[in-house]
Amino acid sequence: MEKVQRVPATEDLRAFILEAGATLVGFGDVSEGLAGELRHLPTAISMAVRHYPAEIIRGPRVLAYSHQLEMVDSKLEQVQKKTVPLLRSSGYKCLAIPPDSLR
Repeated sequence: MEKVQRVPATEDLRAFILEAGATLVGFGDVSEGLAGELRHLPTAISMAVRHYPAEIIRGPRVLAYSHQLEMVDSKLEQVQKKTVPLLRSSGYKCLAIPPDSLR
């Protein structure tokens, strides 16, 4: 059985990200299927922020929370901006992927 590489002190990192503003945090092995240039980043951190139910825009290819989109994206970006320097100062390579939006 192959051992999955984990970020040390995962619970400490989870607590840091939650304190930075996320309401949900998860960690996972994403090494399978990564493009060659990203294989040195086998672990992903997924985060979410709580928001109120919103009116949903439905279109041919659009499904987005209308009036909260900017607030949610902004909060996630703030959390990323606090988390990335912590990881890098701890010696980890990381890539922050911007929140998905219609901007």
